[in-house]
Amino acid sequence: CDTAKHVDIERWAELKKAGVAALEKWRKANPGKPGASWTEPFWMTGEVWNHGVKYDEYYDNGFDSIINFEFIGTDLLGPSNKPADVLDQAYADYSKALRSEENFDALSYISSHDTNLYPRKDLFRGMTNLLLCPGGVQIYYGDESARPEGEECSDLKQGTRSDMNWKTIDKKLFEHSQKLIRFRSANLAVAKGEHKRIKSQKNGYAFTRVYKGNKVAVVVEAKGAVEIDVSSLWKDGTAIRNAYSGTEGVVKKGKAVFDAGANGVILIEEKK
Repeated sequence: CDTAKHVDIERWAELKKAGVAALEKWRKANPGKPGASWTEPFWMTGEVWNHGVKYDEYYDNGFDSIINFEFIGTDLLGPSNKPADVLDQAYADYSKALRSEENFDALSYISSHDTNLYPRKDLFRGMTNLLLCPGGVQIYYGDESARPEGEECSDLKQGTRSDMNWKTIDKKLFEHSQKLIRFRSANLAVAKGEHKRIKSQKNGYAFTRVYKGNKVAVVVEAKGAVEIDVSSLWKDGTAIRNAYSGTEGVVKKGKAVFDAGANGVILIEEKK
């Protein structure tokens, strides 16, 4: 729901009620069609300019999620003397806030037609940070493919809406994004889990997320062979895998060892 704050807030509650009823009616009338088999309720997300990750009256009037303008507004995505510290604080704050209320979610982003495109030369890091963010995330078209910014016209933001770069897709960035998306999709802990930094980690920035038995450990900006303390997650002998590279391993003496590869990313999950 665009520009939600320009509508009387109680009208959104009416829309949510009507949407829930319409979806239930449609499901009963169309039992064999896609969408009728899943049970999730009618979902509403909204844009309230400059809204952050906070529970307020919008969530009491129909919204399940509000766009988070704070994520792109900090220096965690840009130059910083201690980028991992800034990023970790944001992750920890979001994780704690989103777990404080039932059915509370936020939608973070790094590029928008209303603001700017994330720096094209730093999209590997930008997509990594976004796709590991607690809560919901949205990808603005072309961030996953390095779509170039277009020319500005009378509308100063027109350059953010350039044609999709179908013929010049950055395949390495696209594959990088796919791996992160698959990991996120397979592990609900990434979005909803309790976030804890692995403070002993010296090679790269590392953290864990745990949600209802789903556990993951992540290391980014690492180099070469990396030893990660996963003793808080898994017992010795537990079979694990690096979802980014597909390599497998076993927890030994509370540690996991994987190679960070060219992009410095390790996504650890239990092997099922």
